Amino acid sequence: MKTLRRSMIYFVIFFAGCLFVVNGAQAQPGVKFWAMDIGNYWVLNGSNPIGCGGPPPCTWTWRNDVVSIDTTTVPGQTTYYVEGRNVGQSVIDKNWYTFTSTEMRMWRVEFYDDVSGWHTVTIDGGFRTGLNTVGVSGFWEDVTTGTWDATDIDITVQNDVVSYEDVTVDLGTYRAYKIDRTITIPQLGGVVENLTFWFVPYIGVVKYEYNMGLEGIDTEVLASMKIKKDIVDFDGDGRSDLAGLTSGGNIYYYTNQWTQIPGVLDQLVVGDFSMWMDGKSDLAGLTSNGLIFYTTDRSTWTQIPGVLEELVK
Repeated sequence: MKTLRRSMIYFVIFFAGCLFVVNGAQAQPGVKFWAMDIGNYWVLNGSNPIGCGGPPPCTWTWRNDVVSIDTTTVPGQTTYYVEGRNVGQSVIDKNWYTFTSTEMRMWRVEFYDDVSGWHTVTIDGGFRTGLNTVGVSGFWEDVTTGTWDATDIDITVQNDVVSYEDVTVDLGTYRAYKIDRTITIPQLGGVVENLTFWFVPYIGVVKYEYNMGLEGIDTEVLASMKIKKDIVDFDGDGRSDLAGLTSGGNIYYYTNQWTQIPGVLDQLVVGDFSMWMDGKSDLAGLTSNGLIFYTTDRSTWTQIPGVLEELVK
């Protein structure tokens, strides 16, 4: 089982873009694009063919939760607080982020090491874990300072946007930005993180590959998630899709072409009705006599008991 996530610093990456209100506090622009609504979570299945100090292969299940808005931990900043843990275990990663409509910054990391206990990393001015103004073949770099357990450190973060491609994980296939990231801290021996990750706007990171050197590649892939989304997205590519009814009640949806769904309805609404909250849009509707149906695969309708006059949109 992964405990310290086998890197000296585990820099969690998520990604989100609208103004909204949580618990009476004004949330930051960019939250939706980077998928950082309070209550969002991601569960990832991890593996390494070489092993984690025991006989190979090594496997684990990791969960990240967006917990709260924090106005006190990082001086002068209103941050989003994110926790990470092995499923069923105690929290061993704590991270603090801020957002704008174009970027996401990390300001503070706390993580637990089985050998030496808790460690705290602070980043002066934060560094950008996400920047949505950079396209494929682009890059961004941050050079800053900070502290490791109150000891001064120098931090260089290099991000390269490699491609925009399909990636298949345990939860499905997504259209994602593939990004390479290297974090260098000379005081800690040089490169402390060598990571490739696949980011889907409005959903988050669906796959990580950590290069652990002689210890091989740690791979984590999305297995389940709960995401609050404000767009209609049937295929999970982060782009808005369409659905509608003809005058005769025929049902169609659009991703890259119009596709008819069997059945006839009088009303149609969109939500996420799958039991694992996969972040992809589903459909529900009413027939002319008020019968209620929903579909999570856009082909098979399931009836819900009862009769209604109208569905709330």
